[in-house]
Amino acid sequence: MRFLCSDHDRHGNRRIYFRRHGRKIRLRHPPGSEAFLRDYRALLAGEPLPLDPEAEPSRKTPSGASRGPKAAPGSLRWLVVRYVSEAAEFKLLAPSTQTARRRILDRWCLAEGDKPYRQIERRHLVARRAMKAETPEAANTWVKTVRALFAWAADNDLVASNPAADLKKLKVATDGFHTWTRDEIAAFSARWPLGTKAHLAMALLFFTGQRRSDVALFGRQHIQTLTDADGHEARYLVFTQQKGATRKRKPLRIPVIPPLQAILDASPVGALTFLETAHGAPYTAEGFGNAMRKWCDAAGLRHCSAHGLRKAMASLLAEKGATEYQVAAILGDSSPQEAAKYTRKASQKRLAEEAMKRISEEQS
Repeated sequence: MRFLCSDHDRHGNRRIYFRRHGRKIRLRHPPGSEAFLRDYRALLAGEPLPLDPEAEPSRKTPSGASRGPKAAPGSLRWLVVRYVSEAAEFKLLAPSTQTARRRILDRWCLAEGDKPYRQIERRHLVARRAMKAETPEAANTWVKTVRALFAWAADNDLVASNPAADLKKLKVATDGFHTWTRDEIAAFSARWPLGTKAHLAMALLFFTGQRRSDVALFGRQHIQTLTDADGHEARYLVFTQQKGATRKRKPLRIPVIPPLQAILDASPVGALTFLETAHGAPYTAEGFGNAMRKWCDAAGLRHCSAHGLRKAMASLLAEKGATEYQVAAILGDSSPQEAAKYTRKASQKRLAEEAMKRISEEQS
């Protein structure tokens, strides 16, 4: 098994470690056991070790967090361990969401894991949320995670009521990820021209309007020839969105328009997925996001990201007069209200231009 090494302690006991990128992490369970294989797979995927009530003191995870001592019954750490191992609501989350929430709960346990969870009141949660005020998006993700933890605890009679039930999220004075402009797309294309992996990645993100988790999985097997509304044969990307797939499947059929087809034809593509790592393996969503980050930085676009191309496509659709229902059909949003947040600015600009044009014509 790759990246494993071992030594012996002063008592002659063999210890197994996962060593990669200069970091050495001890595996906590007997070699060959299901728990050992679970931890090995997590480390191999670059994820933190799952919370474990039997974890030894000062065990380090890939994120640098200590697992702490064995979870004492009634402690916050004990509650978290039960939640991630027993809660159906947690198991139904997408793997990436599970990983993100484990990290949040792990960091909280590092600070207050020994505290009796029944003594945690709303005022304590408000104070901890305030500690994250400088990063409101992170604070709001923490609130969402804590709400779910205590909602499960309340449903299972582990607490009398959910202290986070009415804990509000912080207001975020931002539109989120930056929306790419035409000039920024041109700058990226100048640094990464047609035929490069980076250019193909940018095109797939933009011309499909999909998230990095979906684009990373696109391959030849997702291209199908179907009959369009006019009765003509056309090529479509046929896939199920990754986000929310464990709760509600969202099968989509997105037309492969000529500009995207031309880029696919002119680009080297992988056997299973269009985009592959330097080792010939499909990207994970996180790995693909990191690759886009490097490509954007190399093009001098440090404020741009993969998700910003999704917003750029939504904005372009709105500028061309697409309705919110049409934009939602491309993005795979469950309602036009969700699509509206991407198109609000573009729609306002288009409507203002049309209105002022009428005034200009009337006054001329």
